[in-house]
Parts: sequence; C-alpha cells; structure tokens
Amino acid sequence: MAEGQSFEKYEVPPQPKVDILSILERGEIVRAETLEGFYPVQAITIKDDGKAIFRPDGFTYERLEKKEDLRTELELLAYSLDQVLEFGLVPPVVSRQLSDNAKGTFQKFIEDAELAENYGNNWPEVVSEAEILKAAVFDFLINAQDRHRGNFLVDPDSEKIWLIDHDDLMFTVKGFPSHILAEAVKRSLTELPEEIIRSVQRLYDKVNYLSPTSTDPRVSEILLGTKKRARELLDNRRIKVEKI
Repeated sequence: MAEGQSFEKYEVPPQPKVDILSILERGEIVRAETLEGFYPVQAITIKDDGKAIFRPDGFTYERLEKKEDLRTELELLAYSLDQVLEFGLVPPVVSRQLSDNAKGTFQKFIEDAELAENYGNNWPEVVSEAEILKAAVFDFLINAQDRHRGNFLVDPDSEKIWLIDHDDLMFTVKGFPSHILAEAVKRSLTELPEEIIRSVQRLYDKVNYLSPTSTDPRVSEILLGTKKRARELLDNRRIKVEKI
C-alpha cells in the first residue's frame, strides 16, 4: 500500500438486517427434499437465502390422544417465548404451506449445528455453561416433557445450544424429562444471575399479552403454567426441582 493511502472512504456502509421471518414466509422455494431418516420432515432450499426445515402438521404419535396435533401453534409459541426472554435459543420459525398443500412450519436451518445425540453423553463438553443454564431455564419454564438429545442441537464452534421440535410431546405428553435441565442440576447451574432474572421478569410481565393462534384450551394452560413457573424462578432466584 502506498504511503499515506487510506481505506477510510471505501468503508462498506452498514448493511440492513436480513428479515429472516419474511424470507421463511415468502422466499422462493427451489427444492424440497425429505430429510433422510426423518420422514415426513423436509429440507427446504430457499433461493439465495439458505435453507429451512419443514415440519408438516398432522403428525400422529402413539402417545397422543387425538390425531390432529398442535405442532404449528406450539412451535410458534416456543419461538415467541424465546423472543420475549431474548435467550436466542429457538431458531426463527413461521407457519407456511408448501406447493403440495401440506401445511406446517418453516424453521431456519442452523448451519454447523448437529443433533446433541451425535455427541452422546459428551454434548455438554462442546457448549458453554451459560448456554446450558439458559436452556435449562427455558425448559423449566415450559415444563419440557420431551427434551431428549434428539430435540436440541449443539454448535461446537460457537458453543451454542439450539432448541427444536416443540410439539405436543414437548408440552403436554410426559416422555423424556429435559436432559438439559438434568445437566444443569448435575453441574449445580441453578443460581440465576441478574441478566436471567430480568429476562424471566420480562416474560412474567408479558406472557398474558402473547397471542397464540389457537383457541385450544391446552395452549392457554401452557401459558398459565409458564407464568406460574416464572413466578417461582423470580421468588427463588434459582431453579428448584425435586426430581428429574
């Protein structure tokens, strides 16, 4: 570089933030492929903007009492709760319909993250304790019933956790208690720092104003339970669980 030369006038101006929700809702679909081993879940390629995971409505599970589940409503609810908490644990998700008339959710595909089950019992070693605590608080608040290692992702590079698959099994059907919550208790990560207390207080104050898309009474019950557990966290300033 010549003496006295400067790059100051060539600085790139601040770029607008990508509206990922708009992309998920309206981005042009280039390809839709069944995710190997996870039928009927599909991997969606969106023109110029990456990938999404499509989970259709109408899953049936042996443990569900009725065939039509609340998958879309609950996926959106989990994202809304995470947004109020500002934890950044639940990937952006929207309701969308594919060209074949299948309805469900488009959720941002998280690059470089893998299912925690790929790491077995060693998954806590590749994420930060701060992430474990935040995710444990989230699972405590929603009373997660199905947070096994196949229902969250880990990213070793960023030491981050991503929470996925918030359906009826996660919210309403007893299955697998949260592995993340159990790990937090095991590591004595139960005391809540002020930053998390503020997040929980914000959720407690706003939970009544969340507007679920469903009138199903189960959704209202979930929100009531979440508010009750938020109050417990605020009163105790720590996670208190009798048995996991």
